[in-house]
Amino acid sequence: MTNHFVADGSPLVEARQQAVGWIGQKASLLAYVDVFFYCAVATAVFVPLALLLRPPKPAPASR
Repeated sequence: MTNHFVADGSPLVEARQQAVGWIGQKASLLAYVDVFFYCAVATAVFVPLALLLRPPKPAPASR
């Protein structure tokens, strides 16, 4: 990756910093996508479960 930035005209030190920054951005994006996926799966599981819940039976009237 550093070679790509060096080929674009950046000095070696700056190219390394750019490569680390680029990798960090990609890692952040992948982490965001993973969290979004897990939230979607949790929603897909828990919404039907919530629809299966029954309302509680009323308590018998005591006198």
